[in-house]
Amino acid sequence: MVNEQVIERLQRGDWGIECNNAEEVDAVLHACDEAGINSNGKGAIIKWLNDYPVDIGYCEWFNSVDYTHKKRFEILNLENIKDWFFSSAKGVIQ
Repeated sequence: MVNEQVIERLQRGDWGIECNNAEEVDAVLHACDEAGINSNGKGAIIKWLNDYPVDIGYCEWFNSVDYTHKKRFEILNLENIKDWFFSSAKGVIQ
């Protein structure tokens, strides 16, 4: 179960998280599910990803979780919350 602070931050939108392996991708997508964020294609994201790192992110403009290898999230000026997300998921809030 994801803590309330993580859920609230994910729901605010405009974030990106660089994932270095399938476990990190799964953790981010699981948290999105708990936060009620549309993750259409979750199965496809997990199935087709085999080249890491990959950025998983949510932009209100797209209204869905998306992924890329091309740093598109930097171009969209999404906040990188990777360190905060994984620390918070472990219960260590920064």
